[in-house]
Amino acid sequence: MSITSGLTSVILVLATLVLPGAGPPEVVRVRVPASKVGAWFPPGTETHGLAADRFEALVRTAREGAARRARSAPPRLLRARHFARWESGVLVGRSELVVEPSAAGPSALVLEPWTPAIEPPEDGSTPLRVQDSGRTTLLVEASEVTTLELPWQLLARPWSKGRGFSLGLPATDTASLRLELPEGWVPEGPEGIRQGPDPCPGTGRATWRFDCTVGLIDLRLRARDEGRDPPRDPRIWVSGPTRIELGEASASWTTEWSV
Repeated sequence: MSITSGLTSVILVLATLVLPGAGPPEVVRVRVPASKVGAWFPPGTETHGLAADRFEALVRTAREGAARRARSAPPRLLRARHFARWESGVLVGRSELVVEPSAAGPSALVLEPWTPAIEPPEDGSTPLRVQDSGRTTLLVEASEVTTLELPWQLLARPWSKGRGFSLGLPATDTASLRLELPEGWVPEGPEGIRQGPDPCPGTGRATWRFDCTVGLIDLRLRARDEGRDPPRDPRIWVSGPTRIELGEASASWTTEWSV
């Protein structure tokens, strides 16, 4: 808050915060009679006096800075809906990602975390890229908010009897995960509100829905009669980037990992 004082009035200036994806800060000027200053700003209120021309220069600088940030900001994931169907130890899924593009033009959206294998499109073209760090990215070329769809598959962990999955999907505050499972199975692991089961007539299956941020989750599927704490599958967690350099006659694999 900044105040410019004069003989008969002061100008109160309020500026909104500049958030990712927002425009320049909004500035509202309100004139307050000098006789009301004590009522508006009780003794002890922290104020700062500034010449009007200097303050206007600061406003212009702030707006220019906000515009530069907006032009250079990467694409932003606004909403995500994830669907998956269990089939013989494999999650066959699809993700619908609502993305706000970058004002700078075609840019990469980092999919982090991301653990499923993405199915290639039928026409052979793909917006997927892999950075040197090993992170999966999605090239966003649209100029307006767009919805991108990614089909994927994820194998169950070894020794989990086909029912334990290390599922990593991009985290966002507005996300949902819907699972189609054999009737009588119960999914556990994702945080958030769980809804279900909703029967799928004639299929012997039911759907469950989680309203959550997703991220990296330990998804476990159990039969209803197994209780809440079925035996966990033994596993070793290994993580780290892998880089593959393809040549004409060979491929070179480089990996950094930790257990």
